[in-house]
Amino acid sequence: MQYFTDKQEDIELDFTRFETISKATYSDSAVWDEIKKSDVNKMFACSVQLAVVGYGNKELGEVMFDGTEMTVREYLESEGVNCELLSGATLPENVLTPRRLIRAFRFHIQEYLHLQDIQSYLYKKYNSEASDPSYIFPGAEYLITDSEDASELLTAYENLDNRNHTHVRDRAIQVFKSRNISYC
Repeated sequence: MQYFTDKQEDIELDFTRFETISKATYSDSAVWDEIKKSDVNKMFACSVQLAVVGYGNKELGEVMFDGTEMTVREYLESEGVNCELLSGATLPENVLTPRRLIRAFRFHIQEYLHLQDIQSYLYKKYNSEASDPSYIFPGAEYLITDSEDASELLTAYENLDNRNHTHVRDRAIQVFKSRNISYC
């Protein structure tokens, strides 16, 4: 069997006859359009709660908002957020989920963590040696641009994966690759 190691020069391709179609189901602008239909500050408070304290087993926790305790799930569901947490589900780009909220507010969450000197559960439980705790939270892979921060987040995800038998680190690596962010 012969394998070609050189470009085939005897064919002519017309690159103008097609274009690729993305099947990406996330759009920052579509998500923000949906968020802006609600109380943005409440949505942010819920997103911080999810990113800092974490969520799982269908529990999203509570947050104090304007001095009143608010159940995150009840509020988000009342605003049309899909809280069913179906892994791998393909959703329309404008459907809000807890993970999409965290991703949309990623820059604001990082700023909040930094200014309030707060650490997320991901930092506390899975990489408390990271040099900047404000970059260790779920969804930070969508904002990190520094290879050291990327490496430290991946360490946290690896420890999480080893403990919970998940593959979060692999997904984060794909994000870093697609964003052309180096990591160690």
